[in-house]
Amino acid sequence: MTHRQQHTGHELSRSRSHEGEKATHDKGGHQTGHNQPPSPVDVQKALKGMDYPCSKAEILACARDQHADRKVLDTLQNIPDIEYKSPASVSKELGRLM
Repeated sequence: MTHRQQHTGHELSRSRSHEGEKATHDKGGHQTGHNQPPSPVDVQKALKGMDYPCSKAEILACARDQHADRKVLDTLQNIPDIEYKSPASVSKELGRLM
């Protein structure tokens, strides 16, 4: 007598994240695809604890200290070298880049 293993159908299922663009999860649990700009939430997480007003150099230093994702750092590298008065002023400049 042979024992047949019961199939549930799960053995053949595949994750949809493997179709099309790959999806990745950052440390905050947000999902970002390749070639997508970081979300405003991800940028603000990277700037947690930032004291305003501040310079671009201070923003980049804060993001590095917060271990920001490479996409966030690359995006912040492209903002103008001006004084930022608030998180909203950073977001405004990021909006112009995207």
